[in-house]
Amino acid sequence: MMMMTPNGLCLSSNRQTMDGLAAQLSNSFDRLVIDQTGLKGKYDLKLRYDPSSMPGGRTGSKEALDPTPSGGDPANRTSPGPDNPPGIFNALQEQLGLRLESRKGPVDVLVIDHVQKTATQN
Repeated sequence: MMMMTPNGLCLSSNRQTMDGLAAQLSNSFDRLVIDQTGLKGKYDLKLRYDPSSMPGGRTGSKEALDPTPSGGDPANRTSPGPDNPPGIFNALQEQLGLRLESRKGPVDVLVIDHVQKTATQN
């Protein structure tokens, strides 16, 4: 469940798998997120972050696609004050102990190059 609060966006999940979290992040980022944690359990998660930090997704900018833009390694960034929610990369690392890494790799693509309508009887 996602809720907008005065202190940022709050994502709360019960019995969430890491694959499920990766799928949810993929949908929010509009880019593929793959779980490589090796964790197979189900977890209760609560994550609070600044929605404008979502990289290239529905609420973010294309500049945020790289978790290490001019600010350097996200692990070395300072946290915002108590009233300002952290960015998504810092929130994942500080609150859940997870890190997102941007990588390039092969992806499966389905290409439809022709469609033909066939007549059917009513």
